[in-house]
Amino acid sequence: MANSNIYTPGGTVQAGRGLYISRQADEELLQLCQEGKYAYVLTSRQMGKSSLMIETARRLQQRGTTSIIIDLSDIGVADATAENWYRGVALEIENKLEEEGQALTTDVYEWWEAHSPLTITQRFTRFFRDVLLKELEGRVVVFIDEIDTTLKLGFTDDFFIAIRALYTTRAQSPSYERLSFVLIGVATPANLILDAHRTPFNIGHRVDLTDFTAAEAWPLAAGLGVNEADQANVFDQILAWTGGHPYLSQQLCIELSRQLRDRWNAEDVDGVVRQRFFGDRSDRDHNLQFVRDFLIDAEKCPDRYQVLATYRDIWRDRQPVLDEDQSLIKAHLKLSGVVKRVGSRLEVRNAIYREVFDGRWVRKHWPETWWEQIRPAMPVIGAVSAVAVVVAVVMGRLAFYAHNQRVAAIESAQKAEQQTKLAIDAAEEAIRARNNALAAQERADQERDNALAAQEETDQERKRADEERDRAQAEEERARQRRREAETANQLAEKRLKNALRAERQTEQARQAEAKQRQRAENEAFNAKILVKSQSIEGLIGVNLSTQAFKQAIVVAREIQEYKGKGGEIDPAIHFQAVSVLEKIYHSSEYLERITLDAHSKTITSISFSLDGLIVVTGSFDGTVKLWDRQGNTLSTINHGGAVNSVSFAPDSQTLASASSDGTVKLWDREGNQLYPLHVHTSGVNSVTFSPDGDTLASAGSDGTVRLWDRQGNELATLRGHGSGVNSVRFDPVSFDPDNQTLVSASFDGTVKLWNTQQEKALQTLRGHRGPVWSVMFSPDGRTLATSSADQTFRIWESSGRNRLILEDSNIESRDDSGFRSVRFRSEGNHQVLASGSWDGVVQLWNISESRQPIWTSIYHRQEVFGLSFLPNSQSLISVSESALNWPLEHSTGIRIDQTSVEISSASFSRNGEIMALANWKEVRIWNLLSNRSLAIPPNQSSSDIIMIALSPEGNFLAIARQNNQIEILHIQSGEEYLIPKSHDADISSLEFSPNEETLAVAYKDGLIVLWDEISWQVPIKELKSTSFIQGNNSEILAIEFSPNGNIMAISTYDGIVELWDISNRRKLQTLSDHKSAVWGLSFSSDSQTLATASYDGRIIIWDFNLENLLEKSCEWWRNYLTHGNPSEEEKALCPHITPTQPLHATLWHWGRNLLGMATHTP
Repeated sequence: MANSNIYTPGGTVQAGRGLYISRQADEELLQLCQEGKYAYVLTSRQMGKSSLMIETARRLQQRGTTSIIIDLSDIGVADATAENWYRGVALEIENKLEEEGQALTTDVYEWWEAHSPLTITQRFTRFFRDVLLKELEGRVVVFIDEIDTTLKLGFTDDFFIAIRALYTTRAQSPSYERLSFVLIGVATPANLILDAHRTPFNIGHRVDLTDFTAAEAWPLAAGLGVNEADQANVFDQILAWTGGHPYLSQQLCIELSRQLRDRWNAEDVDGVVRQRFFGDRSDRDHNLQFVRDFLIDAEKCPDRYQVLATYRDIWRDRQPVLDEDQSLIKAHLKLSGVVKRVGSRLEVRNAIYREVFDGRWVRKHWPETWWEQIRPAMPVIGAVSAVAVVVAVVMGRLAFYAHNQRVAAIESAQKAEQQTKLAIDAAEEAIRARNNALAAQERADQERDNALAAQEETDQERKRADEERDRAQAEEERARQRRREAETANQLAEKRLKNALRAERQTEQARQAEAKQRQRAENEAFNAKILVKSQSIEGLIGVNLSTQAFKQAIVVAREIQEYKGKGGEIDPAIHFQAVSVLEKIYHSSEYLERITLDAHSKTITSISFSLDGLIVVTGSFDGTVKLWDRQGNTLSTINHGGAVNSVSFAPDSQTLASASSDGTVKLWDREGNQLYPLHVHTSGVNSVTFSPDGDTLASAGSDGTVRLWDRQGNELATLRGHGSGVNSVRFDPVSFDPDNQTLVSASFDGTVKLWNTQQEKALQTLRGHRGPVWSVMFSPDGRTLATSSADQTFRIWESSGRNRLILEDSNIESRDDSGFRSVRFRSEGNHQVLASGSWDGVVQLWNISESRQPIWTSIYHRQEVFGLSFLPNSQSLISVSESALNWPLEHSTGIRIDQTSVEISSASFSRNGEIMALANWKEVRIWNLLSNRSLAIPPNQSSSDIIMIALSPEGNFLAIARQNNQIEILHIQSGEEYLIPKSHDADISSLEFSPNEETLAVAYKDGLIVLWDEISWQVPIKELKSTSFIQGNNSEILAIEFSPNGNIMAISTYDGIVELWDISNRRKLQTLSDHKSAVWGLSFSSDSQTLATASYDGRIIIWDFNLENLLEKSCEWWRNYLTHGNPSEEEKALCPHITPTQPLHATLWHWGRNLLGMATHTP
């Protein structure tokens, strides 16, 4: 269907409305403005100069550059004085900035008047220096349009000289580098400064605004309403007439679209051209009128004869007419638009101009010669010449006749007397005639005098009328002056009112700006403090994970929560780092110390739980063994007979063993009755413990060894590794295996070691005590270690407590190659649903808010499931493997979407799940999943196979990576294609678009990540290096995922590492290393606070980075310490919502953490 609304052949035709056609000049001018260079666009009318200006200004504003557009025709030139004109330019700049929301704080009118002692040009240049550049930040580009309106003014040479002065001042003042000008109009640089004694205008870069090329103009064909089969031929015929001239092309398109025809041939188009542009219509076309006036108008044409003669030679095209930059005539022809430069020669611009301004038109307007000027007077000149010849002939004959008469006179002398009388009579008659003539002359003179008097009276009347008219005009001028003064007064009053309102507004803006600045400074200071604290906590973790680090992490989290509650702004990356530190400590798998217990009068050497957890036994240098209940009450006291170094309960909770410096181990029942002694070391026995089955004892001696025995006293193994005597040893009650036992030992060297008894080697060494460690023990569930030391402290260390949410397929062991390959979040309020795909084709749906078991599991695919997405209605799931399936969420039956026979090799989805891109090795198809329609992407000429694709979040761009390391970016709507330069030799392993579609992240197998900018896709904006490679692991990057808010980028590697990066600062925030194998799938929740990672190890780990959730869990963990310990007021304020419980006489803590250094025993 025809649509003439897209054509706008007049005014700022394309930038403001209609269809804008970009040309090479767009990028040239934008580049010059971004680089701060001066430029000028000087060409004929209706070539799109103003449209280019407005579009460039818009693009500069988007990039943070202040753009000011000044139309000199709005200022006016009639009766303009230099003072009013320059002031008008400055006020126009002020108004434009105010319209753009960048109002100046300076009142320009008052500033101009206050600096009136300076010359106009001094005020003009200082206005830019002292007002504009001081109040505006960043680059400022001033576009000056319609400069040709100034050419008739006598004072604008100084205007362009001032602009040149602002340019040359850059050498002395770098601040002027921020200011640049773009001059636009119908003129040449030589026209700008007309005074021959001044240096010509010789700065700036020329930007040539050319006709549309066929490719550039092709979008105009959409509005013709022409049959698709004829569209190309019709458009070629249009360009054959217009040559791509912007005005003529769009005007002709309008004429064709108004015909409402869908079929055209060349003759039809020619007929419309003749009807629209030729004959009488040419006199009514604005563009043709402009060209005609430029060629023959005396005011615009420098030399009509030379202009027409040169144009005639170009039109005839018999000999090439070369272009010359110094030729005023040829510059004038180019400025008229009738000719253009092609190579080094000049040619008529298009077929329409050639037809309208042809040889007949040139002859018709050819200037007249001297002969042509006098030819109308030739009849009169001929007549006068003929009379002169006749007179000459007659006079000659009269002379001959006179000679003959003299001879005759002598002969007739005698007759003279006779005739005397007659002569006297004739004389008298002559005298009478003379008197009559004199009288007639006198009457004529009188009449002439009367006429002169009448004429004089008429002249006097005319003079009086002229004087009266002059007085009337003067009075009218005075009235106009009074009106102008009144208008000026009104304008001044309005200006003052406006200034007052502006001052009030600026005061308020200044107050708000000050408040914002103060808030910004507070934000920056707070963010810096949080960053330092987070890094400090990371340092504490790196040295030795402790309660101090945990407490500080909670303090930081609470400070962030309170600051945000007061309206403060937290940098997203710093917020994420602080939360990730708390998350890391909260889910740490290391052991941390905990609490203290008051028990003996001397140093406590050993402690042990009964298996049922009801009894605690302690041993001391005071020679006693004490049994305690859970309320801290003493049940019994046993006298060993010597210093007790160790105590231990048997698994049946009925038997306990005590070890002494006398080299014996004694077994007792719960009532304190001795059963039998064991002699196990030649030196003092510092510790003894039972295995979980009660058949094995482990003893620790002063000789630095740990020995394993059966109940009959046979030695089973010896563990060596401590640097001094071993004071305590315990079995792990949970991980016990008769063939692979785990135990822990404490030594005089201040360390605690965990051992694998089968391999006879230490698994972990715990450090933290400041003196010898006398005793160590496990809690019944194996999650807590308790240690006591000569440093008078009693410490509790926690094993893998508060586990992260981990999803595991219970049937995974029954399937081969069944690790997770992909994962995708879907959030609905407080409910989170997760979809997963496995290497063996299994698709599973999980409700992680309610259960760790899948809702359903289905095996439809034959190969790995590498693509997952939820449809916008959230009622369907799309999975992609060798084919694409649509799964209704309520049941596990998939419906195939694609109908291709070729297996799919790669898939990608838009953010809302509505658009899907599928690729095999050779081609790509785009699917709209709501309408179930597909679009085939034309194959690239490259013969290299497609290895992967990435669809941008809004579905506007498609990235295609090929086997030869070439990456193509396709704009799906326009079909425009970009090739990203090859910047790296390693193979591509992953690629992903950022949420705003402005960045493409490309990962390579050597660990490098390159970020490309959407503006050009040609220059990388950042390069990041995975720390796995930096640390020498050489692990390939498998996946990239951006958080929906665009602040964080997650990458996963083949060795199970996940790294979180702050993109803007190129800073790694956190490393997640809980997976045991390759992590293939990454997915952020919609609020960017939860990350799911899917691994080949058969686990999906849910990482919670929600500050409020972590604070709540952490405070719950701290409950026991805050209610039963001895916390400071500062520590109590960390979790003010916790309600204290009834304190116990002796407090036992479970799932403890981090030492506070509380002394409880005295030696």
